[in-house]
Amino acid sequence: MGMNGLQTTNVFGGTVDINNPFGPQVVCTTGMGGACATGYIPTETESLIHLEQQLTSNKINIEYVAANLEAGARRAIAKGLQPSAFNSASWHLWGVQSDDEIERARWNSCGANWTLDHISNALDAMEITTTWNLNMEPQYATSKSKFNCP
Repeated sequence: MGMNGLQTTNVFGGTVDINNPFGPQVVCTTGMGGACATGYIPTETESLIHLEQQLTSNKINIEYVAANLEAGARRAIAKGLQPSAFNSASWHLWGVQSDDEIERARWNSCGANWTLDHISNALDAMEITTTWNLNMEPQYATSKSKFNCP
């Protein structure tokens, strides 16, 4: 995930930006040496149709979530917290991270716990090996007992 917005991998294996459907669009002609021009401004309806296509794409949807989780990790660092799966998930779900933010928001953090409970399933499905485990998440254990999460 790059610093300049959301990115994904195209069919050729290259990293490309996920298009902002509300901004100027690149229009290319077909055929040999198809020329491209930037600046076409779509109508709101065209933008919403394009956004719907992005949001219903599993691959791009995963990229949106990954970007938000990354933003959570960056925010944790900026606030002097140790970035973790828990505080990135709590940022993604509710916009809170630290124990005091969770307290002030009167937020039940079981949703973040549920997310972490299912990370191993996602990693297995994607055939990803990692040394990460729930024992590395002190906020997980604290909130699980405090809020009596299942």
